[in-house]
Amino acid sequence: MSTTTILAGADATVTVPLIYQLPPSNGEHAYIKSEVDEKKDFQWNFVQDKHDIQIENIHGNKQLYTLKNIGFQIYNCSTKFTAFHDDKKVQEEYYPKSTELIKELTGVSCVILFDHTHHLHQPGELGTSPDHCQPAGQIHVDQTMATSIAHNDTFPVMLIYPDHEGETMGVKYNSKHQWKYVCGLMPNEFVLIKCFNSIQDGSVAVYTPHTSFTDPTTPVDAPPQESIELRALVFYD
Repeated sequence: MSTTTILAGADATVTVPLIYQLPPSNGEHAYIKSEVDEKKDFQWNFVQDKHDIQIENIHGNKQLYTLKNIGFQIYNCSTKFTAFHDDKKVQEEYYPKSTELIKELTGVSCVILFDHTHHLHQPGELGTSPDHCQPAGQIHVDQTMATSIAHNDTFPVMLIYPDHEGETMGVKYNSKHQWKYVCGLMPNEFVLIKCFNSIQDGSVAVYTPHTSFTDPTTPVDAPPQESIELRALVFYD
């Protein structure tokens, strides 16, 4: 689901500040604590490392980017479903359709959808609410290896919630990183992002760091960014 429109003459690249992370210098395990106060703000112990990054708009050649070789892929598919703010309907109606679509597009034999988040950008607000979650403004990878061992430009970050704990990966700056985005993603377009692949032999992309950012080409009267994110485990025979 998207509320943006394609911008005529959109720039081939934009340069924007992106937020990387550095592990705590005292050797402490990196963490993010969620909902630490009544405003549901976040608290972390790692260092935010901001860099101005050139990001390429791939809308004209998006077919070159695949889950296998890059770790993300853009698809077209219209849907009549509109009740994205109704969690029950999302689970009962949108999940089954999405499951079949993922199978069809990727060739996997089994899809287990286990989570969804409604993202709504609201400038000036922090944290989350029962109805929406702000888009993540720091570069991250949603899943980690079971060993929780740092690998190259990434390091494990504990997610500490009031009732459970999880883990993601923080990402350290590397000048060799290449960043891509799609300007003006339409309501009939969606992105599959690979968060983790158990194949580790170098033949396929393993995971995809990602983040939100403010596109300087966006018109001042554009509606807020809005989307729905589904997460799934997929299995091949």
